[in-house]
Amino acid sequence: MQAFLNFEFPSEKQKLSLGPLTTIGRSKTNDLVLPDPKVSRNHSLLRCLGEDKYYLVDMGSANGTYLNGKRVIVPILLKSGDVIQIGSNFLIFQVEKTDQEIPTDFIVNEAADSETAITCDVPLIQEVTVLVADIRDYTSISEQLPIDLLAKLIGEWFRSVNDVIERNGGGVDKFIGDAVMACWLINEKNPGKDVRNTLKAAYELHVVTELINQSYPQLQKPLQIGVGINTGEAMVGDMGSGRLQDYTVLGDSVNLAFRLEKASKELKTDLVISSNSFCYLPRHFWDNHLSSISIKGKDEPVRVCMLKFPELLKIIT
Repeated sequence: MQAFLNFEFPSEKQKLSLGPLTTIGRSKTNDLVLPDPKVSRNHSLLRCLGEDKYYLVDMGSANGTYLNGKRVIVPILLKSGDVIQIGSNFLIFQVEKTDQEIPTDFIVNEAADSETAITCDVPLIQEVTVLVADIRDYTSISEQLPIDLLAKLIGEWFRSVNDVIERNGGGVDKFIGDAVMACWLINEKNPGKDVRNTLKAAYELHVVTELINQSYPQLQKPLQIGVGINTGEAMVGDMGSGRLQDYTVLGDSVNLAFRLEKASKELKTDLVISSNSFCYLPRHFWDNHLSSISIKGKDEPVRVCMLKFPELLKIIT
């Protein structure tokens, strides 16, 4: 499968082939340069996660990015035929099937609480650590802020989140509304390192969230995040390039990470880590922060480590 943007520029039809990351803006450093005064220097981007999941992300532009006439706030999964408006420019997202399509040997659910099914060919069973981070009380925040301010703030947050995940050796698997899911493939020779990188990323997500709060003093309520982390075997669909960003991770271990993030809010803590993850760390990392909690879909209580971000900082330093 190949994805394109079709558009007219300046007066003739153009077709831009999309790669893993396509940036759009007025600056000449972008993949698609739109010399339009209504377009910000770095306006928006299209990010491919997995083989065929293209997300449209506004980069905190001044005049906004619009999809089918509606302003983009959080990353949105595109479908063929979608119309993107940036300034005075209309771009049509198009997907073309290749001659060699991946056979659909099985169908599974994509994530917890999701009814979306995806297909994948001959998955690998791989141990992974999954991190799910969610903006707390996003609905109330979105109701309080002007839409242009909300779009800029959330765009900055998602851009920073992506940078943090990749800087710490992980890969963003998907955006889900105001949440992000990322994963780390566990190295059997040194699994503790991968888990620590995940914890380090979790703390840096908190740091970038705090920096955004400082940049927007007009916020009536500061942004806060909750994080769930779990390690376990998952079905890992390799989409062909060998990059971590081109894997799709599925299974019960993914679902548990989503449940733990949800539990972090209910338990009034910042971070909930399963014993499947903290077992790879020295005992003093987690010994004084243990609890057992009931999780939907689990017959037995789940052993977890619950932390506030200041406590996490002491552990990872």
